[in-house]
Amino acid sequence: MKEAYITQLTEVEKALEENNGAFSDAIIERLSALVTEMKGMRISAEEYLKVMQLFFRKYEKEHNREGQHYCAIRMLQLQRYLKSRSSKHQKYELIIDREIPQTYEAYIYDKSRFYRETFRMLQQRLLLMTVILFIALFILLSLLLNQTNSVAFIEALFVALVSFLYSYIRMPKLYLRSQLEAAGKNVENVLLEFDFPIVSNQ
Repeated sequence: MKEAYITQLTEVEKALEENNGAFSDAIIERLSALVTEMKGMRISAEEYLKVMQLFFRKYEKEHNREGQHYCAIRMLQLQRYLKSRSSKHQKYELIIDREIPQTYEAYIYDKSRFYRETFRMLQQRLLLMTVILFIALFILLSLLLNQTNSVAFIEALFVALVSFLYSYIRMPKLYLRSQLEAAGKNVENVLLEFDFPIVSNQ
């Protein structure tokens, strides 16, 4: 049955196209039943992405931006992990593939645009906060603690850079996690129950 999942998902997608992209009750019922059947099963990356793609289209029709964000983030997370595979700990144990199908590369890039734009803004804010921290530390060290300007400059710069690098490294993971938790509140249980065994392995 596992090998038939992508075929069945493609059939749901075909039915959706024949219905002019509208999610009828019959299509939703068919998709929900299939996703429920897939819960906890080892599936291919393409099957996982197809599920997220179909639900993304559903939420797009419903004007559910949070639901769209959830699907886009989960696709992006899988793509990044399979591309890097740098972790010593095995993640996505239910995903049998080790790479993303090329046909999804452009799709994921397009649907995760909101993430790149928001993250770019967060990086700019982090840089601004780092500059403010440096100035505040320099003033504190040189004026209040009577450090020489050169020593105060080096110490303030060191602390500001360490703070920046620590936050810069942790920011993507923390941001995605917070976005995922917030968006998950606007996603139906059938998708969350399908996704939970995969998410819980991370």
